[in-house]
Amino acid sequence: MKVSTGNSTLKRMFLLVFLWIILLSGINAWGIFIKLKGAWNVVVDQSNFAGVPGMDFNLVQESPPDVVSLSVRKTNFYHWEIDIRKEDIHWHPSLRLFARRSSNGHGSYHSGVLWGTRYVEIENHDVLFFIGWGNRNLIGFQFKLSGITTKVPADTYTTTIYYTAVELF
Repeated sequence: MKVSTGNSTLKRMFLLVFLWIILLSGINAWGIFIKLKGAWNVVVDQSNFAGVPGMDFNLVQESPPDVVSLSVRKTNFYHWEIDIRKEDIHWHPSLRLFARRSSNGHGSYHSGVLWGTRYVEIENHDVLFFIGWGNRNLIGFQFKLSGITTKVPADTYTTTIYYTAVELF
C-alpha cells in the first residue's frame, strides 16, 4: 500500500506553479524583429570624371532617398534602437560610407522614430543610428560614399552593412 504525504503533493504543486510561471514569462520573450528591403550599388566610371586633366578630384556619390527600408515589429511598444556597422570585404581606407534616415516610415498611433536624419559615418563597430518605439514599417535610408579620388585605385570595393535592433526597456 502506498501512502501519499502532503509534502510530496506540495512539491508537485510548487513544480507546476514554477513551470507555469516559466511558460507565461516565455510568451513575452519573442524579441524584436527587423526586415530590410533594398540595396545600393555605386558605379564610378569615366562619366564621373570631369575637370582639369591632371588635377585630383574628390567625388561624392549619394543614393536616392529611401533606397533601403527597414521595418521593426514585435516590440511590445517598448523603445528600441537601431545600430549600424559595416564589415569590409574589400575596401580602400580612403573610402567613407555614411547613412541617414530619409523617412519616418509609418506605423500605429503609438509608434515613432527619433534621430538619424543627419548622416552618420558607418564604421567597423556598432554606431547608434536612430531610436524608436512601437511597430514601424518602411523607415527609409539614404547613403553617401565619399573619398573617391584618383589616389584610390580602380577596383571593385565591397562592404556589408549590418543593422542591429536593441530593445530598450
